[in-house]
Amino acid sequence: MAVLSGLFIEPEPTLIAHSPLSISFVSDPRLQAWGTFITKYGAPSAQAMAAATERWGYTQAKNETAYNIFSGSSVFFFDHMQQVPGMSDLFARYMESQGLSLGARLEYLIDGFDWNRLRSQAHIVDVGGSKGFASVALARAHPGFLFTVQDIQTGIGSSSEISHLESSISSRIRFVVQDFFDPQPPTQSDWPPPDVFLLRKILHDWPQHESRRILSRLAVALRDGQSTARIIIMDTILPVSGTIGRLQEARLRVRDLTMAQNFNSYERELGEWEELLESAVPKLKLLNWTQPSGSAMAVMEVVLDR
Repeated sequence: MAVLSGLFIEPEPTLIAHSPLSISFVSDPRLQAWGTFITKYGAPSAQAMAAATERWGYTQAKNETAYNIFSGSSVFFFDHMQQVPGMSDLFARYMESQGLSLGARLEYLIDGFDWNRLRSQAHIVDVGGSKGFASVALARAHPGFLFTVQDIQTGIGSSSEISHLESSISSRIRFVVQDFFDPQPPTQSDWPPPDVFLLRKILHDWPQHESRRILSRLAVALRDGQSTARIIIMDTILPVSGTIGRLQEARLRVRDLTMAQNFNSYERELGEWEELLESAVPKLKLLNWTQPSGSAMAVMEVVLDR
């Protein structure tokens, strides 16, 4: 069955060999992380969704999810992740692996916004940026940009983890421990104030009231900082059902289910994004957005609603 599914090949009777698919899992640790995370956490959570619905019905509580049923935990996914040895690192590598998939490649972030509109030494704050994968990709594309990667202590990368990169890239990336529910810290004096706060695949993990808190912290930073700064959100905008191909829509709906199973969150339609931005304090507004060809996510440019 493994041969018939394309996982392995049988070059002669009773001899089993790697296929191009299986050898990629052996040789690429990012794919190993993807397969491990899906097997250990993703699929079991999906199987527990019916039981979670039977127990809690409609709920937005972060600890009343399919993941809670599967894991036996009574706390939120990210809180539990910090309690499980190795899970935070595996999750970070799993998120890196997402950049390999056709719909989530980092090239879509590079192409989805006109970064050349910014000054040559623009400062990008990668909010919830984990190991800095997005910042590294942008640093390669824009040699003058500076990057501050923010995340909590258990999820953030370090300078030593990017020391293997050429110094022209690693020297422009800093890692700062920062919870995105807290106020933005002052900019270090030797770097310019932020031009962009980047939220890539962050807000879909959080229900409405939590997403509002995250955006409100950044809205205050925009209000009190550089007047031309903006927020760039890279996340899914769900289409009206039936307006795109069935396979493409199915991929997005699977993501929507995953958000429900793990976080009691969801992927948002365009109107829901606009409503969320308007609910921030101070108010934000969607200036424009684009859906790069082939991308599962849109790139949204957000500014203060002055």
